[in-house]
Amino acid sequence: MTAGIRGGVLLAFLCASLPLDTRADPAFTTERTLEEVPPSSMPGGVSAPVEESHLPLYRAHALAALDALNRARDEREGVYELGDVLEARTQVVAGLMVHVKYEAVRGSETTVCAAKVWQKLDGTHQVTSNTCEERR
Repeated sequence: MTAGIRGGVLLAFLCASLPLDTRADPAFTTERTLEEVPPSSMPGGVSAPVEESHLPLYRAHALAALDALNRARDEREGVYELGDVLEARTQVVAGLMVHVKYEAVRGSETTVCAAKVWQKLDGTHQVTSNTCEERR
């Protein structure tokens, strides 16, 4: 019963502290046209590509994919080094699935690769797919 009384006293205090002459600003609106709404992904879906300035944040994911690529190749072919991270998209799963497009460089050969790297809740990375195509 005392909890109900305390709640009533708190409500009365809050109501008494509100200004009496509060009017809505007719110029203010929360409605926006479709052109004003920023692009977003559907919940659980893959995000739009991250801004170019944020791509270095996904270098660790590209390195995990590159390591998996080097382990899968014959050592006599040579080792790939990481070039640029070209694109990154994210998807919230049990952790974070990062869809990353990166350059794998070996000598004068540059290959564009696309990988899905699962960043688990414990912070470790697991490459779930990794495909590459010749670029130049």
